[in-house]
Amino acid sequence: MQQLPYYPFITRGGPIKRKLTYDAVVFTEDGHYFAEDSNGHIFCQDSQTSCIQEAISYVAQLGGGRISIKSGTYAINSTININNTRQLIIEGEQNTVLEAASNIVMFQVNTGNFPAYPVTPVVEFRHIIFDGNGYNTNAIYVTNRSWQSNIVSCTFRNFQNFAVVYSQAYSHRVLNSIFTNNYGGIYMTNQANDIRIEYTIFEPNSYADVMIEAPAEGITISNCWMEVSSPQTIGHIYIHTVASYNLININIQNIRFYSGTSIYVDGNGTTFDVNVVANYFNATQAINATNVTGIVSRWKIIGNNFNEATQYGINVSKMENSTIVGNFFLAKDSWYGIYGDLYQTAINDNVFMNYGSTTSSTAIYIPAGDLVTIVGNTFLYIVNGIYYGGSNGNDIVVAHNSFEDVTTPISGNPIIIGQNGGYITVNSGQAIISSGSTSVTVNHGLSCTPSKVLITPLGQPSGNLWISNITNTSFAINISTAPSANLSVAWLAEC
Repeated sequence: MQQLPYYPFITRGGPIKRKLTYDAVVFTEDGHYFAEDSNGHIFCQDSQTSCIQEAISYVAQLGGGRISIKSGTYAINSTININNTRQLIIEGEQNTVLEAASNIVMFQVNTGNFPAYPVTPVVEFRHIIFDGNGYNTNAIYVTNRSWQSNIVSCTFRNFQNFAVVYSQAYSHRVLNSIFTNNYGGIYMTNQANDIRIEYTIFEPNSYADVMIEAPAEGITISNCWMEVSSPQTIGHIYIHTVASYNLININIQNIRFYSGTSIYVDGNGTTFDVNVVANYFNATQAINATNVTGIVSRWKIIGNNFNEATQYGINVSKMENSTIVGNFFLAKDSWYGIYGDLYQTAINDNVFMNYGSTTSSTAIYIPAGDLVTIVGNTFLYIVNGIYYGGSNGNDIVVAHNSFEDVTTPISGNPIIIGQNGGYITVNSGQAIISSGSTSVTVNHGLSCTPSKVLITPLGQPSGNLWISNITNTSFAINISTAPSANLSVAWLAEC
């Protein structure tokens, strides 16, 4: 890398010079704008956009390098193109502001003509404030199979479009940045693959913070903060599926969501292998996938905190081959923890709790489903624990759960139930048909209506025995001929 000339500074001993390590500098002084090369030659003057473009072109001729844009406000009135270059770093200072002057893309990155090897092209933006100035434009548009760009410690504000767009883009990063007061933050579409968004703040953006549109693969959003003062048009993360294309391997983890809908999914395509892990949801709806006509499959929803949801924790039209494990659902008022048709899905080791009004909260509501296991969960202070409305009840297993202060632990159509604390499904005892009587009523003590009752006389019966009048609280043991002495009968009832 070439060195910039020493810049003079006046001291008592005379001028001294400070060594800089950039290949080109764009700066403003006395209302004028300049671009200077590494030999101290001014090659651009008084055109803010052209000076940045010419600095990029100059560094590209060197095979790559670093450009410093000094503090100041620079109006961008035409698209700055980054094409034939490798290893380009564009770095601002604390008060470097690039401001859109019209409805144009500010920077378009198009390095796709370079192969990934032997040297991967890298374009990196650092410490720059991008201001959309209220225009319907983008700050950075990465396209045409461009490889690897980084956005580090930048701010994007006042864009009436998505501030950053990745289309046909591979292996890109957004780190430690801020997206505020935009229509949208980051939009990924048309084979945007291996995109990572980390340690970034989104607040507030009116439509969506991040939008992922098929086809896309290998998207990671982690360790971010997403907040709005009022609900967005769509939600914080918008996943849009398209027929004949897949969205695969999306990772959403360690994000704090506030207000509105956190994750919204729609469209007629397929989402596979979506991992929602260790997030904190404080929202009206955490996950909403009710407008999907395609397939929501192989989702892993693990270790999240669904805090104070006022409508839904997870709300899906249909989900299959998925896992919902180790989450904490804290309800408030009218609420569903998990709602939707589920197939081949495990709901295990979660906690469902209501601390607000207890008039209509439901932990798990499955209108239809098949091959679902609900095992090892804890239900506290909920009105309705588990409801199943489908017809394949023999393939819905509810076992080893704990119900405490739950008004209706399990309801709906028959399902396989066993060994749930606070929900008795098997009980036994003895009843006595008194001398001269032909029946006895038994309170079975189950939490459900028995589907099977077995009886065994403990003495010689005086006639035939049978069961009748089975309800959710009792059943009757009958005998055809009244005994001359009391007759003990052992019974076992099971839901």
